[in-house]
Amino acid sequence: MSHAHAASAGWQRHIAEDLAVTAGFDLAVEADRRAQFLVDQLITTSRPALVLGISGGIV
Repeated sequence: MSHAHAASAGWQRHIAEDLAVTAGFDLAVEADRRAQFLVDQLITTSRPALVLGISGGIV
């Protein structure tokens, strides 16, 4: 493994930990978790609506 690849893998692990990314992916769990995050943001900010921009990764 090259030094650059090792550094990149280290950053990926760091980001995954910060974002609470799990090794497996359960679609129903992730959909619920993300929807709840949006609800929590609306409640926390006392806003009546939000703008959601989705870029890439959606099939």
